Amino acid sequence: MGYADRITTERDIRPPRYVIHGPAGVGKTTLAASADGALMVPVEDGAGILATPSLPMPKDWDELTAMLREIITDLGKPKGDREFMDAYSTIIIDSIDRVEPMIWRAVCDERKKDQIEDFGYGKGYTYADNYWIKLFQGLDMIRREGVTIVIIAHTAMLTVDDPVVGSYSRFAPKIHKRANSLLVEWSDIVGFLDIARRPVDRGEGLRKTRTSTVEQVAGVRTRNLYLEDAGGFVAKNRYGLPALVAIPKEDGFAVLYEEMDKAIGTPKVGTTDDNGNNKKGKKV
Repeated sequence: MGYADRITTERDIRPPRYVIHGPAGVGKTTLAASADGALMVPVEDGAGILATPSLPMPKDWDELTAMLREIITDLGKPKGDREFMDAYSTIIIDSIDRVEPMIWRAVCDERKKDQIEDFGYGKGYTYADNYWIKLFQGLDMIRREGVTIVIIAHTAMLTVDDPVVGSYSRFAPKIHKRANSLLVEWSDIVGFLDIARRPVDRGEGLRKTRTSTVEQVAGVRTRNLYLEDAGGFVAKNRYGLPALVAIPKEDGFAVLYEEMDKAIGTPKVGTTDDNGNNKKGKKV
């Protein structure tokens, strides 16, 4: 049998790999925690009062990777025989910019340096690439078992030197540019979450200044998740989702599930039991 005999036209729709970035306090963790079967890997203490099932906070790179290996090992067991992963269908990393210092520390310890800048000429960040790749490979192993991956990132404003349109500023995940490229390339959906604002002019004449005001509906701030790159922020999706999705304060992931259904008819995980009978399932 040759490779040509194995050509297929069937869709292999796996759970998406999400990256959600935005300014502090905008509700990134709240949005991620509303995903079905969420289990948090709290690299920082950002969950606040959310009662989301969480693993212990890892203290370093070795402890973080040990947690991911434990998840992978448990997922390798038959359903029903797993210790804990039968109860979860989404893994949340909160946040990826707190993972980066762990990677830098591991690189420095491996190569006997005090700081990542001590390598000179940006070599330390190049050495860190292997750690990022290993992290994404581990998350992909989890995803292959039908588990959605959600990575939370804080946002930083970066200057982009574009040879076509010139230099401009944009919001991007708050990690080094090499890691940023790897993260965005690896992900299926990158969403920029922010409070909806509109410009407002205050004062008159020489005292006139431009500021902004927050848009509200019935006294509740409007939050938007941008899913297409408009130049001012990093965003993308591989599913033909809308460029902008309004995210409610509660159960925000339900909106994303609905949009995924519209775009590709997302199948549900566990919609039938072993005998083919219908049962309640969770969306990917």
